[in-house]
Amino acid sequence: MALELPGVYLRSDSDEVVVFDRVEARVIRRDKTGATLELRNPTAYDARVTVFTEDRAGARPPLGPTAFLRWPKVEVKAGATVQTTLK
Repeated sequence: MALELPGVYLRSDSDEVVVFDRVEARVIRRDKTGATLELRNPTAYDARVTVFTEDRAGARPPLGPTAFLRWPKVEVKAGATVQTTLK
């Protein structure tokens, strides 16, 4: 199950961000082309965070058994803050 849960879940059509990992996340910009997410790693260890985003329509059908393989992964060094743009 740890592979199949994202580190961060973002609903692209709302302000909902759920974090399942030891990072902090917030949306810093959102427009029609996507969202920019800021990830902060307050720990003493480097993190490779999987980010899954979907809108309301995309949340209706169930995901396939290997959907997690396509989710982007973001490297966040210990104590660092990074930004990533999601389409």
